[in-house]
Amino acid sequence: MSFGELPPEINSGRMHSGPGSASLSRAAEAWDEMAARLYEIAESYGSAASMLFKARQQSAEMAVAASAVSYTGWLNAIAARAQQTACQAKASVDAFESALAAVVPLAVIAANGALRMSLATANCLAQNSPAIADIDGVYERMWAQDVDAMYTYAAASQAAATLTPFDSPPAAGSGEHDAAVAEPSGAWRLIAAPQVVSAGGHVLPVIPRALGALSRSPITTFDTSLSAVTSALSRLGSLSAPSDFAINHLSSLNKTASLSRAAALLLLPRASGVGGVKPLVTARLGRATSIGTLSVPQSWSTAAIPRHADVEPSDGDYLVIDPSNLLW
Repeated sequence: MSFGELPPEINSGRMHSGPGSASLSRAAEAWDEMAARLYEIAESYGSAASMLFKARQQSAEMAVAASAVSYTGWLNAIAARAQQTACQAKASVDAFESALAAVVPLAVIAANGALRMSLATANCLAQNSPAIADIDGVYERMWAQDVDAMYTYAAASQAAATLTPFDSPPAAGSGEHDAAVAEPSGAWRLIAAPQVVSAGGHVLPVIPRALGALSRSPITTFDTSLSAVTSALSRLGSLSAPSDFAINHLSSLNKTASLSRAAALLLLPRASGVGGVKPLVTARLGRATSIGTLSVPQSWSTAAIPRHADVEPSDGDYLVIDPSNLLW
C-alpha cells in the first residue's frame, strides 16, 4: 500500500475514523504496571535468596538459592524491557497524535470539493476556470500534506515498534535443583517459559517490518513516479473542457451567420442580362485605349455620350457633354 496513491479523503478519513490512541495508551499503562510487578517479584526473590545464603542449610537449599539469584537478574532485565516497551508505546501514542494533527481535517476537504463543484456547475463559458484552477491547487497541496503526514507517521511507528526481544529465563541447574523446584505434574511449569518467550520473540519483529514497508513509497521507476504528475495534469486539462464547449458554440453561431449571408448574396440578381448592373470598370492586360496621353479602359472609348434632352439642334447636330464624364 502506498499513501501517495490515496487521496486526502481516504488518508484523513482513516486517521479520524479509527479507534484513536486510546488502545495504545492502555497498552503503555499495562506495560508500566507489568514492569513494576516484575521489579517487586525480583526484589522478593533477591530477599529470599539472601536469607537462604545466610542460613547455610543443606546443599539442595543452597542450589535453590543460587537459582533464585540467577532468576532475580533475569526478572530485573525483563522488568527493564517491559518498562522500555511502555515508553515505546507512549512514543506510538505521540506519533499518532502528531499525525492526526498533521492531516487535513475532513471538513476542510469536503468544503474544497463542494466549492469546486459549485464553480464547475456554473462554468458554462469558462469564466470560473481560474478559480477552479486555484481550488485544484489547494486540493493538490492537501494531498501532499496528507501523504507527508502518513509517511512520517509510518516511520515514527516503525521506530517505536522496534523492540529488543525478551530473553529466555536461565536454564535449570542440577538434579537436586530440579527436585527442589518440582511441582505437581498438573500445574504449569516454569520450564515452559523459554518456549513462550521464544515464540513471542518471533512475533515481535513482524510488526516493525510491516511498518517499515508502509514508511517507504513503492515508486521506484520513472514511469510510476510520474503518475502523481499525470493525475494533476489531467485535472488541469479538464479545465479546458468548458472553454472548448463555449468556443465550439460561438464557432457554430459564426458558421450559421456566414451561411445566412451567403444565401442572401445568392438570391441577388446577377450582374449580366436584363436589369443587371454592369461593373463600372473592366480591364484586361494590354487592352487599354489612349485618350490623348492618358491610357484608359477600353470601355470608356465605346461608351455612349449622352445627348442633352432640352437643347434642339439648330444649324447642325452638336453634342453637349456632361462634365462629370470627363477625366481631368
